[in-house]
Amino acid sequence: MILAGTQIPAPAQNSFSILYVANINGTLENCRCGKEPLGGVDRLKSIIDQCRKTRPDLLVISGGDYFNPYSFLHLNRTMLRVLDLLKFDLFVPGDQEFSEGDLFTIQIRASLGNAWFLSNDQTTQNDGKTGWAHKYPITIYSYLSPACFTFIAKPANLVLDPEVEKFSDHGPGTFDVVVYHGFLEDAITVARNYRGIELILLGHDQYPDTRIVDGTIITGAGRDAEFVVLLDITLSGKKWNIEQEKIYLNASVTADEEVASLIRTYKQQIKTGSR
Repeated sequence: MILAGTQIPAPAQNSFSILYVANINGTLENCRCGKEPLGGVDRLKSIIDQCRKTRPDLLVISGGDYFNPYSFLHLNRTMLRVLDLLKFDLFVPGDQEFSEGDLFTIQIRASLGNAWFLSNDQTTQNDGKTGWAHKYPITIYSYLSPACFTFIAKPANLVLDPEVEKFSDHGPGTFDVVVYHGFLEDAITVARNYRGIELILLGHDQYPDTRIVDGTIITGAGRDAEFVVLLDITLSGKKWNIEQEKIYLNASVTADEEVASLIRTYKQQIKTGSR
């Protein structure tokens, strides 16, 4: 078991890693409540940086719902500034990325820099439905389910491609990942209908656990950045071996000072009413 306060060891050779987070929900810092307060994007930045030091082939993926579901524009603007510092490698938008309207969604895309912005929406603001050129044969699919738009109204100009046209099995030796922003029961259906997909990373449905369905691993990321999921993936012959750990963002994780400074500024502006 990997503990957040310890040195994260490097994986074996002939492998790559994925660090997965979803459902941050605009939670800048932990709630300071409960038995052991968890979360905070300042701690998240520290964990991302630490894992990148030990894993040169690390893919840092966000499964969506990074922003707050309510239209708290000042909070979401602060989250936008933090997004620029986190430097995800791949970002799949969820329904909450549309909570501030189309112009804000375009700003999200701009803040990602060189990160892939993968989505099944038919717009010019994304980098396609699938992607990722890596040293290993890996394909990453993204899917935002229309069923997620219950609390947030789906923009009238948002057209989502159906999932049935997207997923396929590339056979032995190819690692296929679906970043699925939707509900667990639908992700289970995908695993059953598309045999050969190695991994489904679940967002939106705040599922905190992992299950295996017909050989496909489905793993969720919980909520409010309480933990991240670290997967070390190794190719052995034609078989992919996956080791998975949760890293909890607890008090043993030192907060990143640059992100912490943005949080302090935001709180001061809220206190004084200066925005």
